[in-house]
Amino acid sequence: MESKTPIVISKEDCHRCKELKDWLKEHNVRYVERDINDEEFVHELLHDDNFLKTFCDAEGCIVNTPVVIHKGKYWF
Repeated sequence: MESKTPIVISKEDCHRCKELKDWLKEHNVRYVERDINDEEFVHELLHDDNFLKTFCDAEGCIVNTPVVIHKGKYWF
């Protein structure tokens, strides 16, 4: 999942997500927001090797929001 524009993975009622998005807006950083509860987006993530290596093991995947994807790397 390679993108020049940062992608912020967030979810509803996530205080830290709101703080991050407010900070990005304050510093004029453009970003795309994606909801971790969007099934289509999760399907995309599950086909990304970097996502699988970062958030998944034999027992499943755990993602605490917010997460930023930028240039194929995940920041959390």
